[in-house]
Amino acid sequence: MLTVTCPVFVAPAMNTEMWNKPSVQRNLRQLKEDGFNLIVPGSGWLSCGQIGAGRMAEPSDIFEQLRKHFESDGRQN
Repeated sequence: MLTVTCPVFVAPAMNTEMWNKPSVQRNLRQLKEDGFNLIVPGSGWLSCGQIGAGRMAEPSDIFEQLRKHFESDGRQN
């Protein structure tokens, strides 16, 4: 990733306990500071059987954020 010059999008998905860990939140903040585009996860039923934050963003939401980015200037991070 050190040589990438195009926009990079990250759509993390994980268990609520993982999502709430300070180290995960710190790493996501660092990615944003480094210019990565974060598509935040939603809340709902998780594959672990729990309900909470960390669910992968809906594919339609991911697509919409990508569409908006590339229809605009496209050079923003």
